[in-house]
Amino acid sequence: MRGGAYSAAKGGLTALTTHIACQYGSRGIRCNAVAPGVIETPMTETRLQDERFRRLNIEMTPHQRLGTVDDVASAVAFLCSPEGSFINGQTIVVDGGWSSTRYLSDFALTSRWTVR
Repeated sequence: MRGGAYSAAKGGLTALTTHIACQYGSRGIRCNAVAPGVIETPMTETRLQDERFRRLNIEMTPHQRLGTVDDVASAVAFLCSPEGSFINGQTIVVDGGWSSTRYLSDFALTSRWTVR
């Protein structure tokens, strides 16, 4: 299974985030995670050189762009700020809406039905 270990690790981190939040919340300790989408970084540079991959990710993101490190940093800064003080045990997805729409987009790309 391609990517099975990676997927399992991500699920484990989500569960650990929730567990730590519950275990230490009464002490005023918060634990949250950030799950970035396709972000332009040196790590993704090679993959993003594939024009089809780049285009597909941009088209399937409601913001019609790839994410930046500043997008992720802003989410982390918010979680660490007083404004984020009542957020605990959550995984914040920073992907421009890609994960919310990708299944619908996959369906729309391969279906004879029109989504309105």
